[in-house]
Amino acid sequence: MKKILLSLLLIFSFSYASTYLDKFERKIKEISSMRGKFLQVNSIEGFDQPQTFIGELYATKPDRLKIVYKDPYRQIILVEGRKSTVYTPDEKQAVISDLSEDFIIVKIFKILMENRSLREIFRLDEEKNTDEGILISLIPKNEKGIKKVDLIIKKDLKIYKIKIYGEDSTVELQFPDIEYLDKKLDLKLDLPEDVEIIRQ
Repeated sequence: MKKILLSLLLIFSFSYASTYLDKFERKIKEISSMRGKFLQVNSIEGFDQPQTFIGELYATKPDRLKIVYKDPYRQIILVEGRKSTVYTPDEKQAVISDLSEDFIIVKIFKILMENRSLREIFRLDEEKNTDEGILISLIPKNEKGIKKVDLIIKKDLKIYKIKIYGEDSTVELQFPDIEYLDKKLDLKLDLPEDVEIIRQ
């Protein structure tokens, strides 16, 4: 009888301890890649109008990420391991450098694609159901200038929104139709011959 009670207690403890963040990260571990359109809204204190950008995001395991900005200007960011290439077609220029630790959006998706846990850089503050989906609030452990990151996922554990709160600004990415895929994506960047390449 004691063994049965102990087993029940253990099952209850493990099920209770499982958070939406845990479920979300387990789901991400099952997939090979993700892709989707996004709307990015940057709001800066003191400015009446936020900046709005439209683009597409592609991420594939183990360590590749491609962000394609389409409006109001074109820019492509390709991350391969610890290297990043930022290509601006209108300026015919590409900057190749070590990946900046300051680019928190890239950092989040890289951690997910490498099957690591977001708990490496965040502590879980709260989880709750909202009209938009399940809100997972994360507090950075060591990120300078970032106060909080809100991750909103749907019931099917797909990313719906990421909102980053800075000292005097917020960056919000909305993903209306993100897809989780069982196949890897061939993410590369073919630069035209007339592009100026700057290595930093």
